[in-house]
Amino acid sequence: MAKLSQRGVLDLPRQEKTFGFEHAAVNSVKPEIPELCCPLHELGEVSVDPVTSRYSKESKTWFSLLDQYHYLGSGPLCRAQLRYVVKSLRHGYLGALAFSSASWALKDRDQYIGWTEAARRANLHQLVCNDRFLILPTVRVKHLASHVLSLALSRLPEDWEQRYQIRPVLVETFVDPSRFAGTCYKASNSAYVGDTAGRRDGRAKKIFLYPLDPGWRKVLCAEPPIRLAERPRPESPEHWAEEEFGTVRLYDPRLKQRLYTIAQDFYNDPQANIPEACGSKARAMGAYRFFQNPKVTMDVVLTAHTEATIERIKPHRVVLVPQDTTTLNYSTHPMTEGLGPVNNAEDKAVGLLLHDTLAFTEGGTPLGILDAQCWARDPRDKGKRYRRKELPIGQKESMKWLRSFQKVGQVQKLCPNTMLIVMGDRGLPPDAQKWLSD
Repeated sequence: MAKLSQRGVLDLPRQEKTFGFEHAAVNSVKPEIPELCCPLHELGEVSVDPVTSRYSKESKTWFSLLDQYHYLGSGPLCRAQLRYVVKSLRHGYLGALAFSSASWALKDRDQYIGWTEAARRANLHQLVCNDRFLILPTVRVKHLASHVLSLALSRLPEDWEQRYQIRPVLVETFVDPSRFAGTCYKASNSAYVGDTAGRRDGRAKKIFLYPLDPGWRKVLCAEPPIRLAERPRPESPEHWAEEEFGTVRLYDPRLKQRLYTIAQDFYNDPQANIPEACGSKARAMGAYRFFQNPKVTMDVVLTAHTEATIERIKPHRVVLVPQDTTTLNYSTHPMTEGLGPVNNAEDKAVGLLLHDTLAFTEGGTPLGILDAQCWARDPRDKGKRYRRKELPIGQKESMKWLRSFQKVGQVQKLCPNTMLIVMGDRGLPPDAQKWLSD
């Protein structure tokens, strides 16, 4: 109902009472607010101090400052969180900050990081969000905001680790362009990576990211290990589809049954389109709803198939594992969304790119798919190939080779009696070749 109210579908009465951590501290403290207009050095020592207890004076001050002077108020904040107050040794309180758990999914952010669905789910806790940042409106001091950000971000990893036993490697924040330009974040070397969809309030926000660790991309893009023992296969499957996809991480039994039905329909007529393969309007509509379900992703379905593939690999002494990229051209489907350029500027073809890694016996019998990466190029990112020598490997499409190789390395550990031979053509760039040789 709250989401429908935000979209303007329902008109709910104003909420009079709320509960939670944010309201445990009563705003009984009225801190003195300085009026300053001076150079930064005249403030004396500026400190960013954590709020250690919700019952402390600092906590009440934090809520009082945010509720009075921040356009979003003091909360609520999401899940794990840290609060800070900003003080001057000479003049008292200057502002406040808050950090909380990161957003679950953001298209532009996730594309910039370059992680897969599985990596995002496994490593999202190492990304935090700068949820609130306030410099009091009566404090007009040049460079103060970027100085405060620098102080806060320098101590954030240690403070967060001390409280939650997790060390963050990247910080995200959102800037409403109708209110702010994000100058202090730019001055603090935060990278603008795109915009949010604006689903919460109808206004897209600018996304800024700041690395807390030089190896942040490698940490966040690390794939979770495959643990077959955690998801046992069905003992008595009714058909081959349940045997193949029985370990799928779809906890609604109706979704599982729909997956089994779709797999059998597509197997029976692999060259047909969806309505023809399903055989009836009801089954076709069920298939479309299945594909549109946010819980159904390529990684979720593929993981179950990969686990079955690993079982087929184990009896063999040698297995060949070629990987390569395929172009999926959708130029004849103009209504399809989420596509990008797949050829050169003159061709104008649009579609998707698919980099898959297959497993074959020495005799050429296919055993299954070990990895698949599918993406659309950003049409705004023209001329990227001319900057390929300047970009780090994590921001190149070349990373697809390395992710695939890492996935095969995990499979190799599960198949100690089998030699997996990874094969790639000359499309593997020199920096990726060096990474593999190291």
